[in-house]
This record gives sequence, C-alpha cells and structure tokens, in this order.
Amino acid sequence: MPPEEAPTQQAGANRFEPSSFRVIRWSSPVTEGTLDFIPLPGAGSDMVGKPAAAKISADGTYDAGTYGDGDGVVPGKKRVTYSAPLPEDSREAEQLKQSQYAGYQIEPSEIDVQAGSGEINFVLVKPTKKK
Repeated sequence: MPPEEAPTQQAGANRFEPSSFRVIRWSSPVTEGTLDFIPLPGAGSDMVGKPAAAKISADGTYDAGTYGDGDGVVPGKKRVTYSAPLPEDSREAEQLKQSQYAGYQIEPSEIDVQAGSGEINFVLVKPTKKK
C-alpha cells in the first residue's frame, strides 16, 4: 500500500476567509493606517496560525491578506491592532504632521474569524485612561 501524502503548505494556503471590512470613527470612514491580525492560540492548543495585514483605503475599506494582498484571513481567534501612519519625512517640512488617528485603538480588539463569517466592521476609539 503506498504511503499517504502529507498536505502541502499550498493546500493550506487556500483556507482563508474573505476579508473586506470597514473602519470608522465617529460615523466617518478612517482614511489611513494599517490593521494587523495576530493569531491567538485556541483552547488546548499552542498552534496559532499565520498573521494577516491590511492597509486602509481612503474610503475606510480594506482587504486583508495573509500570503498576498487581499487573499483573506486564516480562520481562528485574532488580536487586531491599528497603526496610524508615521509622519512623512520631508527636508522642507519644519514640523512633521502627525496623523489625526494617532493614539487611537481598534474595537473590537479580538475577533474569531469563522468559515463563511463575511464582513466584520471596526471602530477607532480613544484609549481610556487607567486609574
């Protein structure tokens, strides 16, 4: 009897969920920044999977990618982080202008991507001060 073939990395690469989402702040689209989807271990498992990332478009939408742009997010629990763009470096600029979204956090900050889950919307919020 011939030995069974082990699944290849490429075979696993097709197990993504579409990831067209929207990011808003005060009912208006967030127009810049990036999101990172960091895998979290599941119950009773140390396995976490591969992270995904997305650049936010001017209309507040984005397509996350794991192996390439827009190929989706591997199902499972993820911590989501938002990063505002860094100021542009210009020799002519005396002061670098900081993004209007600097210091904001994303909500929800943890999600569970399920097969067939569809769209997940996020909101940027000012972090609450700890007492």
